[in-house]
Order: sequence, then structure tokens, then C-alpha cells
Amino acid sequence: MNVNLPTPPANPTGAFLQLAFDAIRRAFVSVVSTNEAVSRIMLRDADGVTWEVTVNTSGNLLTAVNDGKSRL
Repeated sequence: MNVNLPTPPANPTGAFLQLAFDAIRRAFVSVVSTNEAVSRIMLRDADGVTWEVTVNTSGNLLTAVNDGKSRL
């Protein structure tokens, strides 16, 4: 699945972040169960780099480049 997110402005605002999260929600609404949790999601940027998105125990979203060595 490819998700096309809007290009961020130089200084992203709350309105831009809402737009980006709405795009992610629309893309995943049909493929992710609301009753099932996963430890991470993987996203690919326009340059082809794969990113992992996780959440810590404080509820903060964390991102890291995925090196392709792990799918767990």
C-alpha cells in the first residue's frame, strides 16, 4: 500500500498535521482493525526510504529508518 501524504510547508502548523493524519487514517481505515493493536507501522517516503513508526509508553510517536533487516 502506498499512501501519498501532503508535502509539508517550511513551518508545519497544527492544520497541516491534521491534514497529514487524516490522510493516514483514510488510507488505513479499510485495512486495520480497530480491535487489533500492532507494535509498529512502516511507511515509505517519496525517496523510497522506509520508516518505522512506533509509540512509547508516554504516547509519543517515534520514527526511525528501517534498515530492511527486520520485519518483526
